[in-house]
Amino acid sequence: MVQESADLAVVVLGEESYTEKLGDIDDLSLQAGQLKLARAVAATGVPLVLVLISGRPRVLHGLTKVKYYSCL
Repeated sequence: MVQESADLAVVVLGEESYTEKLGDIDDLSLQAGQLKLARAVAATGVPLVLVLISGRPRVLHGLTKVKYYSCL
C-alpha cells in the first residue's frame, strides 16, 4: 500500500455522488473502510495528506489527531 521510504502519502476519501433523497443520510461518518484505510496509511509513519471530496461536512472520527496529518 505505502512504502515507508515514501516522502508523503496522499489519501483521497469521499462519498459517492448523490441527489435529493438518495443522498439523505442519518450519520455524517465516512464509511468505515475509508477511515480504516486512512488510519492504516497513517500508521506507516509516512506524512499523510488527506483530501476529502464531499458535498457536506463529514465526521472524521479522530483522524485529525493522527501525528503526521494535514488537511486540505
